[in-house]
Amino acid sequence: MFDRFEEFDIATTDTSIHGCRGGDGPPLLLLHGIPETHLMWHRVALRLAERYTVVATDLRGYGDSGKPPGTADHEPYSMRAIGRDQLKVMQHLGYGRFGVVGHDRGACCAYRLALDHPNAVLRLAVMDVVPVGDAYNRADKDFSLLYRQWSFLAAPEPAPEQFINAAPANLVDFMLDTWSEVTSAFPAEVRGNTSINSAIPIRCTPSARSSAHPQPGTTSRTRRIAGSGGSPALCSFSGVSAARSANSMVTARDLAGVGR
Repeated sequence: MFDRFEEFDIATTDTSIHGCRGGDGPPLLLLHGIPETHLMWHRVALRLAERYTVVATDLRGYGDSGKPPGTADHEPYSMRAIGRDQLKVMQHLGYGRFGVVGHDRGACCAYRLALDHPNAVLRLAVMDVVPVGDAYNRADKDFSLLYRQWSFLAAPEPAPEQFINAAPANLVDFMLDTWSEVTSAFPAEVRGNTSINSAIPIRCTPSARSSAHPQPGTTSRTRRIAGSGGSPALCSFSGVSAARSANSMVTARDLAGVGR
């Protein structure tokens, strides 16, 4: 699926990040959305690799990247912490300055990365994202019905976790099927054909800081979309996907500061 790309697992401050790298040219970091992994880029990565050195990663809490336990202040799953992972990965690979493309959840991470490290981010492109705080402030009936997952995942724990754990694969498939205009965008080899172990979403909660935008001028082996064999499964919406493992629990409110 990612022919001629090399896989890697890189240790960051408090977790590890899985991804792959391929191509030749200026470095370009690809950050996926929800409920996906780096495999969401499988149809464009090879074409981009003709002009760029492409790095595609699983954000913390997703796929084969680490899933550190949450804390009372939700810092391990703040956008700042997630963005810091990506900076460490790029530095480890030898790239001090690079372009970033973010989709959905990855776009929120890309915003924070560009704000915190403007000297590292040469160019920024974001897709399918709006500031979460602004979205809640402007929500009406149509928004509430179309994006009902936002309210569902923001409900007090443990109700969303229990509902999702009852049939996590159903929710992941529902998201991929209903949000994709191209029906073949997520084929079986991307989704995986084994059952998902378990899923615990992190809330999609608003933050006063989530409306921040970058400053002007900031211009292989197949892995499952929602976890892999032996790994906790992931599924959520525009908050962040998280997972329960044998030794730790990521709580549902670990995304209290989306824009932090």
